Amino acid sequence: MRDAVPKGLCVALLALAFLAAGVAVATPAFAEEITERELALGRKTALQVEERWPRLDDPLRTARLDMILSRLVPHAERALPFEVRLVEADDLNAFSLSGGILFVTEGMLSFVKSDAELAGLLAHEMAHAERRHVLVQVARNERLSVLGLAVTLATGGTMGAFLAANLVQVAVMNAYSRDLEEEADRRGLDLVVEAGYPPAGMVTLLERLQEEQLRRPWVDPGIYQSHPDYRDRIAYLVSTIRSRGWPLHRKEALNLLRPTLVEEGESLLLCLDGEEICRTTGDRTKLESLARSLRRWLQLETVPYEIRTGRTSQGDPFLMLGNNRIPLPLAVDPEAFRRRLIEGLARAKSLHPIADYLL
Repeated sequence: MRDAVPKGLCVALLALAFLAAGVAVATPAFAEEITERELALGRKTALQVEERWPRLDDPLRTARLDMILSRLVPHAERALPFEVRLVEADDLNAFSLSGGILFVTEGMLSFVKSDAELAGLLAHEMAHAERRHVLVQVARNERLSVLGLAVTLATGGTMGAFLAANLVQVAVMNAYSRDLEEEADRRGLDLVVEAGYPPAGMVTLLERLQEEQLRRPWVDPGIYQSHPDYRDRIAYLVSTIRSRGWPLHRKEALNLLRPTLVEEGESLLLCLDGEEICRTTGDRTKLESLARSLRRWLQLETVPYEIRTGRTSQGDPFLMLGNNRIPLPLAVDPEAFRRRLIEGLARAKSLHPIADYLL
C-alpha cells in the first residue's frame, strides 16, 4: 500500500492549485514551499530533456542568452530563478519548464535575426513559466484539477511517471491551448517593452516562423504547434502594439534599411543595405544628416506614396518622408534619389515578404 501524502505536502499542493488558478495565497510560507516544489519538478524534468538534447557548452552564445534574459528578469511577476539553457538540436524550438528553466535549441538561436527577436522569444517562454502554464495544460489534458495533478506527481508511481512525461511533452511541443498561448504572447509583449526592447521583435519572429511553416509544412511540430495559428497571434499582437501607441518598426528587429556611408575615391556614397542610393563630393555633413534621417524616418511600413521629393524656391533639393522634410545634397537629382530609395525599400520588403505592412 502506498504511503499517505504528508499533511504539509497536501497543504502546499493545495496552495499550488490556488496559485495556478490565479487565487492569492496569503501565507508567505506557502508560497515559498510551493516555489521549492515547483523548482524541484523543473529540475527533474530538465534532466529528461537533456537526455534527449545534450546541453551545449558555448560561452559566447550562452552569454548572449544570459544577457538578454538578465534584462527581462527584473520585470517578471514572480521571483523565479530564471535560467536559459542552449541545447544541441537543429529544430526551431524554445520552451520552458516549471520553475523558470528555459531551453533554446541551437537551430532557433541561429534562426533569430536580432536581440529584439530573441528577447521576444525568451519573454514568451518566461510568461509560460510565470503563469504555470505547463501544469495547467497537463491538468486540462488529463481532466484533473491542478491539485489532483500535483498530488499524483508528488506521490510518484506509474501514473506520476506518466504525467511527468506529459509535462515534458507539453513543454517541448508547445502544445498549449489558445487562451494560454495568447496569455503568454500578451504577457511576453509587456516584458519586452518593459525591458526596453522594440515590440516588433515578437511580431517579426512569428511572421518568419509562419513563413517557415508554409515552406516546410511536413516538419515535426515543436514550436510549430501553435494555437492560435500564427496569423491570429500576429494580428492581436499588432493590434495591441498599435492601441498602446508603441512604435511598430520591423526594420529594428530584422536589421534592414540600414543606411551607411562609403568612401570611393573622391566620392562619398550613401548606401541602403549595401546598395548605392546616391553619391556626392564635398558635402559630407549633409549626407551624414541624410543618413541619420533615413535611419529615423524610413521604415518597412513606409508606403511609396509617402516618399516624395522636390526643390525649394531657391532650387535646393529635398526629400519628404511622410511629414518630415529632409534636405538633400545639392548635387543629388531628387527624382533619381526617390526612385532609388523606393527600389531599396522594395528590396528590403522582399526579404520579409510575409508581413502585412498595412495591418
